Amino acid sequence: MRINLPTNDFSFFKFLSGTLILLTALIFPFFTAYSYIIPLMVGRAHTLGAWLGMWRAGKLNWIYVTWMIALTVSISYWGLALSTIATLTFVTNLFFTFHFLFDEFYLQEEQHTLGNVLSMLSPFVLLYIFLIGGFFASPIPFALYLAIAGTFLVVEMIYLEEMNWFFFHSKILTLFVLISIYLGKPSWNIIGILLIFHYFFWFIYPVHRLHKSRPEERNGFIMILLLLVGTSIYFSFTRSSYGPEILEVTLRTFLIGTLIHILGTAPFGYFFGLPRQKRQLKAHDIVPSPQTS
Repeated sequence: MRINLPTNDFSFFKFLSGTLILLTALIFPFFTAYSYIIPLMVGRAHTLGAWLGMWRAGKLNWIYVTWMIALTVSISYWGLALSTIATLTFVTNLFFTFHFLFDEFYLQEEQHTLGNVLSMLSPFVLLYIFLIGGFFASPIPFALYLAIAGTFLVVEMIYLEEMNWFFFHSKILTLFVLISIYLGKPSWNIIGILLIFHYFFWFIYPVHRLHKSRPEERNGFIMILLLLVGTSIYFSFTRSSYGPEILEVTLRTFLIGTLIHILGTAPFGYFFGLPRQKRQLKAHDIVPSPQTS
């Protein structure tokens, strides 16, 4: 097994700052209170930023745009008129869990090797069992969560080829999920923290890539992102002044927008015409075949 732990890599920064975010969420109660409010305010900026990135990359072809319009109309109708808020939340959380963990490969700039896939299976399976058990009101013994996490760790160590920051990052996520379940945190709190985690690094990573490849565009892109975040927060505050009666509509709109965003991005977006983009491999990558991002 190789050990590859560079301190000048984005994955090292992500490991340290990500660990700090998750520790803060577990230690300080105020983070729990704001774990879904912050995503409600910033989620719009995240979605618009993703569309902006696709437009800049030339990915918005007519087939994809047509599918997105159809999906937006159909999911909006289902989410606003047909589904209960509990079902809409459950379905969106299931999709987001996959989306979050899938994106971790991309943001860590890692190869999709068997070892890396196994690294992320533990938090993925733990979260899915927790969400499904909560939705169907079927409590799962904590010992079962521990047994699942331990089994995945043993299997992973058999196939692990490289000890890197991604490995430790996945273990931090697994510990966060286990501790949150042990402390009795509700599903909305766990998902809310992961939403904050996801948004934080999504806004940083494009800037990091521009800094390396096209530094002359970096500052302009930062200003655009700040504008999106600022207007998103302002809109959320002005909406909140309308009264508590719009709370459910606001939550439904956020969940619908999240679901549309997930289905419109990789890997689901590939089924709707989203062009695949080849990844640039790092020097230490084992498998030389091109990967998608």
